[in-house]
Amino acid sequence: MAIRASGATTAIPSADAPLGPRRLVKIDGRLHQLDICYRMLSNRELAHAMGFDEIGNDYQFAGNQAEVTKQIGNAVPVPLAEALVAAVLNAPPEYSL
Repeated sequence: MAIRASGATTAIPSADAPLGPRRLVKIDGRLHQLDICYRMLSNRELAHAMGFDEIGNDYQFAGNQAEVTKQIGNAVPVPLAEALVAAVLNAPPEYSL
């Protein structure tokens, strides 16, 4: 069996296929098989996780899917940027440049 997503085909191991060590987790001393298929978050989900809001939609990303993913990944999270600016603006005069 295989899954086709984003133009790539990924094989799904059969139930009796050997498990890699990363697919096993020990809970209370017992081994459990992880049965999770990971997927890449969409650019919209990544942007939301970085604090880019959907309401104002003030942010525009340019380029193809990969370039937009890089832009979001390299961005400073919006709440962090807001906190840094607020801290600088409210800093005591002795800390001014």
